[in-house]
Amino acid sequence: MSDRYRFYCPNLAAGEVTLPDDQAHHAVNVLRLEVAAEVEVFDGAGGMAVAKVTAAGKRGVMVQLLGELTVSPPPMPDLTLATAAPKGDRLEWLVEQASQLNVARIILLDCDRSVVKPKESGGKIEKLRRLAIESAKQCGRNHVLKVEPMRTLKALLADTSLADTTVLALDPRAAASASQVVSPTGSFLALIGPEGGWSDGELNLLATSPQIQRVRLTPTVLRIETACAAIAALCGCSSAVA
Repeated sequence: MSDRYRFYCPNLAAGEVTLPDDQAHHAVNVLRLEVAAEVEVFDGAGGMAVAKVTAAGKRGVMVQLLGELTVSPPPMPDLTLATAAPKGDRLEWLVEQASQLNVARIILLDCDRSVVKPKESGGKIEKLRRLAIESAKQCGRNHVLKVEPMRTLKALLADTSLADTTVLALDPRAAASASQVVSPTGSFLALIGPEGGWSDGELNLLATSPQIQRVRLTPTVLRIETACAAIAALCGCSSAVA
């Protein structure tokens, strides 16, 4: 990785671009960057370029792209975590770890026994998205982790876009190990339930949905954020070995 500071700029184009206000604030007021400093800018969709600061002050920060925009491929395997939200600041920790472990997206599940139910209108989802951007800046990924609004398990399993996705229900009692199923390529959706467990109705959905494979990570019961990090690390290791 480069030693240059990294900044998120969703609209990268050849020539001069203006950093978003929050990124400009970090560059000027926190890092004290000055004109002529070299930085990296990324658009969150795989694009990245080296750039030079051409203006830095109260009116904002502008950078000049040096050379061509390079585009990195999406993370593989393509892993989505469909998870209930843990309590307190553990949800933010979950997002940070998922970003560092190259998870593609997080879908928050509105489970029957969920205690925490972040709403799109309440500002929590947007805060998690900002956290994903900051994590991408720190860990060097150019595809920002996507954080999607809450869905019920029933609505998620009815999504026709999952036709080519391997759906994994994490269960410490399952006969198959997750390590036997994940691979360096392909698309995976891991289902992680609430701390109070799935309801009878949700268990029936899991049992009767033909696309779901029950797999175990460990024989122990894991907390929500631990299970998310564990399956993400397992997928990441399969990619690294390949």
